[in-house]
Amino acid sequence: MPRPASSQRFEALNQIRKYMLEHGEQEGARLAKLDGYKHINKATWSQWCKLVREEDRQLAIDVIRNVPHPGVPAGQAPSFTPITPATPEQRVAVRRALDFFRKIRVMVDDAQMLADYSMTVDSTTGVRKVKNPVMLAQSHKMRAVTLTLALKHAEAVWNQERMEELYNAVIGAIGEVDRGLQRAALEKLRELNERRGGAAKFGIGVVSETEAAGL
Repeated sequence: MPRPASSQRFEALNQIRKYMLEHGEQEGARLAKLDGYKHINKATWSQWCKLVREEDRQLAIDVIRNVPHPGVPAGQAPSFTPITPATPEQRVAVRRALDFFRKIRVMVDDAQMLADYSMTVDSTTGVRKVKNPVMLAQSHKMRAVTLTLALKHAEAVWNQERMEELYNAVIGAIGEVDRGLQRAALEKLRELNERRGGAAKFGIGVVSETEAAGL
């Protein structure tokens, strides 16, 4: 088949990068191809995916080497801990958390629009005056509801973090005695989390550090 146009290749690379970021390298590459690039042959698509991975890794290396770090000589990479790839549960939790805060932002903006609509400014004095008291009161109610939702979410996150600290301490202590028992306990906790729906559906409480470490 004819070689794809450079513009199509550029768009495909951006799409591959986007899907890999959202779904991981393997699943992202597959989903990106299904979304408008089924006509690209397997060999070409594999080369493009490889190119995206190499470019991203090189970019990370360039940033580490070229961005100044206190106490590190220019051109020398600072010591760092490799980033563990996100699990599917973590990606779901992050997406839902971002969606939650996006909706909170919309609610805040809507409340502000109501407040702006309820007020008027005297063209001669520049003083703001209430034009619609009912609408102004409604905007304050919307703000109160939005703040309540945000506070409840913050409280849930705080409680989840405390619970994960407890789980990690217990599982860690079990592992010091019996690794097999530790794996069995983790499996039971995972089953319980799945049966109850997990906190990830609220955009909070991704998998605990102990479980994410593959213990």
